[in-house]
Amino acid sequence: MIANKLVESWLDNQSERQYQPAFVQLLISEGWDVLHNTRHTALEFGKDVIARAPDGTLYAIQLKGNPGTRVSKSEAQSLLGQFREGMISFVPDAYQATKNERHVFVFCTNGEIDEAAMVLFENVAKHCGEPGVAASKVEYWSRGNLLNRFTPQIEKVWPSSPEAMSRVLKVYTHEGRDLPDIQLISASIEEAMKDPYKMTASRKRAIITASLLFSEILKRPWRESEDHYSMFLISVLAAVRCIPLADRDDGTVLIAEYLEVAAEHANSLISEAIELDYDPKLMWAQRNPLAEVDIMIERRRLIADAGAFLVLFGVELSPEKRTYLRELLEYSFGPNTLWGQAVIPSMIVRYWAYRKLDATRKPDLALISVLGAVISAARRRDSALAANSPPYYRFDEVLYLTSGGIVGDKSDISRDIALNRSYFAKALFLMVAKRNWKQTCKNFWRVYSNLLHESVRVPDNDFFSPQHSKEGENSGQQIFDSTWLEQIEEAVRLSDWSLAKAFEPFPALLAAYLTIVPYRAQPWVIMHLDEQLADTWYGRHHFPPRS
Repeated sequence: MIANKLVESWLDNQSERQYQPAFVQLLISEGWDVLHNTRHTALEFGKDVIARAPDGTLYAIQLKGNPGTRVSKSEAQSLLGQFREGMISFVPDAYQATKNERHVFVFCTNGEIDEAAMVLFENVAKHCGEPGVAASKVEYWSRGNLLNRFTPQIEKVWPSSPEAMSRVLKVYTHEGRDLPDIQLISASIEEAMKDPYKMTASRKRAIITASLLFSEILKRPWRESEDHYSMFLISVLAAVRCIPLADRDDGTVLIAEYLEVAAEHANSLISEAIELDYDPKLMWAQRNPLAEVDIMIERRRLIADAGAFLVLFGVELSPEKRTYLRELLEYSFGPNTLWGQAVIPSMIVRYWAYRKLDATRKPDLALISVLGAVISAARRRDSALAANSPPYYRFDEVLYLTSGGIVGDKSDISRDIALNRSYFAKALFLMVAKRNWKQTCKNFWRVYSNLLHESVRVPDNDFFSPQHSKEGENSGQQIFDSTWLEQIEEAVRLSDWSLAKAFEPFPALLAAYLTIVPYRAQPWVIMHLDEQLADTWYGRHHFPPRS
């Protein structure tokens, strides 16, 4: 009953563009093959979605938004041109199984259709099947139809415990003005993911599609506030959470297709930044520049993270956007951008993307500067609980400490010991070594070898969730002596990660996940990605000579 009410509330408050991503996920969850999903551009062909039903029938679907209202006679009159175009014109040849294949034309709205409006539509629809008319028939999917189809899918992943239901409702009723709580988002779909190894293949597929659909509904607060980064974040968390179920090719395909949604959010964020003349070289405040100086740097970082995903995911970029992203990634590095260890995985991911856009030495020099800043922060007593705070502490928790409690969220950060300890110095050092910056590594060695290099290994099943694991092993390593060859061999050895096969089809997704959940960026995960996303001088393909 609660699931039904939530779906009903959501559907009655969505515009056409807002409910379209969830609608596409609904079709996929029902076994449809979605061939075309317009992004409301000039390439709409008079149809928003083109898909094949499970029985092979070709459908062309025109979506309209009538949240909590009805399609009136006057609105129907204004829509007759689009209605006629969708019915008469054939879908593009690329989507046809045979030449001039007829399709079923669907007029879909999340509202109701007045009787008078239906009469107008039917006067046009009666010509279906006639020469020159591509549609074999017309169907009408209105609010009742959509509710009857959405609700059973959501019920597949709807939590049963009162605590879990409370978490879902807390996410859904969020104001959408702040970033989502990753713990709450993950917990909202957690219950359906239990015991994946006991599920049948069909059950796994059903849970994947239902979970991705559910995540679209949970985006409601941030969709209404047009917060593209937050929607990108939710897409990444949902996709990663489904990977344990994708042990067959069809599951992998479902997640790969859903990553297009994440890419659309990231692309929209970058387009918005360009449109608003957000210059990455300058500080950009909403109200008070002096009060927002730390927040401005973090805002730029989040935009750059989304841009890095676009580059690593291989999205085709316009020359303007490519130039903008190269500049954004370049200026997102700097001595004042290291606010804690939680930002270091983001720096590494941005380096990989920056390297793909700039073939000069500048990206490598940026990487070296990050290593130097990380080591320096770990050894300085005055910054031991700020710039070197462990990766479990969020930006707003570090901000509370550095601002003296004026802004941010209070935490136990002041009780943590950070001096001479680092979670990411080792992975950074090995990355620099693999790029053959031998003299640079020698210069760093004395202070680098004095650090305690920490890591946390959690059970594989826990890696896919940002929930803090109740099991695992925390270890620390101090390096006393090593040769150049041994460092390269260590980098290669670490890249043989136990979950490498599961994430092999999704390197860009894994990279984005580490920017959001930095405490999952253990050395073996970073070295695995470094092998997938970067070309290096040394690696398993080439070792330095034995001296």
